[in-house]
Amino acid sequence: MKHLNMLASLVLSGAILAGCSSSPGEMPDVVKAGEVSVREQAHPSITVVSVSPDWLYADLQQHTVNDVRLGARWSSTKPELVALDLAYESRSTEFSVVYMEIQGLELSIDGADHHYKAGTQTVFDNSRYNLNSRLFHTKSLNSIVVPVDVLEQLETAQSCQITIFTSLGNESADLCPGQGREESKPSAVNSLRSFIQQVQEKRQQGIIALTHSK
Repeated sequence: MKHLNMLASLVLSGAILAGCSSSPGEMPDVVKAGEVSVREQAHPSITVVSVSPDWLYADLQQHTVNDVRLGARWSSTKPELVALDLAYESRSTEFSVVYMEIQGLELSIDGADHHYKAGTQTVFDNSRYNLNSRLFHTKSLNSIVVPVDVLEQLETAQSCQITIFTSLGNESADLCPGQGREESKPSAVNSLRSFIQQVQEKRQQGIIALTHSK
């Protein structure tokens, strides 16, 4: 069982997010959930792979969707780490704006539990207001850093589940495809695997480039 204390998580979070163009509270608004993108910068040479937050399902067959969505970011500046982006959105009147403190998560992979605490405070945003409906569109955002080799275990795992710890309770979802469920249904189960494949490709390219430079 792996534990990262708050100080270690904070250090790791700062390290990986320094290589990304946005902080946890500045995750760009995107039209499509679960969209994988690759950004490359020449000087200095930095590659960032990201996937926008996508839906997690407590039960795919019953279409029971969770409140917190899951995305991820990886940077070539810290290739051994991945920042998992957790996002919660709500629509509320000005008298009942709702936020959620995102505190940590657990990845259970083939019987092994990996616990990670948030190293930064959850960012709360209510900057969007709909004049017609008179509703605030609020967001609660946080990022939790995990080792990339732990995330890569999802590729071959027989059982894998994520549990997200929040101030409004815990949410669990299966991260393994198949097992009689709708694999074609858009969800973080699919988009996270596309992200992992891109990260593996970019890591391999980095190893090859480093070998050739010697």
